[in-house]
This record gives sequence, structure tokens and C-alpha cells, in this order.
Amino acid sequence: MPAQAELLPIEAAPVPLEPEDLTSFALSENFSDSVAQKILSTVPVRKPAKESFIRTSPDPEHWAQFGLLELKELGKTYLVAPQIAASLSVEGESTMIAATLVLYVDRRGNPFLWPLKISDKENEWHVSARRAAELAKEKWLRLSANMGAGCYDILVASNQDTEPVWPKESYGEILKVAFRDRVVASQDHDILKELRGQF
Repeated sequence: MPAQAELLPIEAAPVPLEPEDLTSFALSENFSDSVAQKILSTVPVRKPAKESFIRTSPDPEHWAQFGLLELKELGKTYLVAPQIAASLSVEGESTMIAATLVLYVDRRGNPFLWPLKISDKENEWHVSARRAAELAKEKWLRLSANMGAGCYDILVASNQDTEPVWPKESYGEILKVAFRDRVVASQDHDILKELRGQF
């Protein structure tokens, strides 16, 4: 007797859409579970672009102070361990700065870290930048460099209806993304050897 052919399950045909009945376009309750989630892959460390309106985080935990190596020619900023930052300050390393890293977002919800410099030698650039960062906790604004006055002009948006979209990641996770491969935790780090002429 010939073997019976195995019966395969028949997939249910999709329910046809009814253009006249727009309720047939309704999404299922678990639709959001299947939507791709954006992964935070980059967080630039820089002051706000002059054309961007920004908001700074009002959370004090998003305003932490760090030692940084600011290598302008390379366009890179390194996060430095406290004990190494202290020794670099003693050595008088000119690229070493202390700064408050402030979380901010632009209108599209892109996150950034703004290094607000901390210095014994205060100038109007530093003061006006901090003033803007404080104001941006509550208002959308952008910065414009006023070279004649030696400070930043603060331009407040007329439309303040849009709420900022903050990243879901913690400040620690944001730091990891921002300084991926740019953390100086040892005196043997290649960037320190280069700065000291130890090629």
C-alpha cells in the first residue's frame, strides 16, 4: 500500500483590506513590539552647532565633571581617569582640560555631550556658554559666536511647544558610546606616549 503523502498545514490567507472600511487598517496591539528599535551608536562630544536649536538635560546627574584631552587637530576628545588627569595638570599638558559634560539634544532628538570648560582663567566665552546651558534646561535656543564682544549670543526660539526627546540610555551608557576607544585609564596609553614624544 503506498505511503500516504504528509499533509502540510495551510497558512491562513491574510485578511483583505477594505478601502471603504478604514477600521481594517488598524494595527494590532502588539505592533510596537515588532518595530525596530534604534540603537544609540554615536554621541558626538562638542559644543552645539551654530545652526541647531538645543535643550540641555535638567537632571543634575547629566552634568558631571571630567578630565579631558582635547585634541583639536585630530578632532577627538579623550576621557581621562582622575589620577592621570591630575598628573597631566602637574606636567602642564596644554591639551588637558577640566569640563562639565552636559547632555543635550537637538530638535531631532540626537544626543550630544557639551564640554563646558572649567578654568581659573574665566573669560566671557566660558561664562556665556554656561549661561546658555543653564537657560537651555527650559528653553530651545542656539548659540552664535559674537567675535567682537568675545562671547556667545543666545538666540531663543519663538516656538517652544516641542518637548525634547531624551535618550533612554543612562548617562553612564551614553559616556561609553561617546568615548568608545577614547578612554585614557593608563599612563601607557598610546595617546599619552604621542603627547610626550615617546614614539
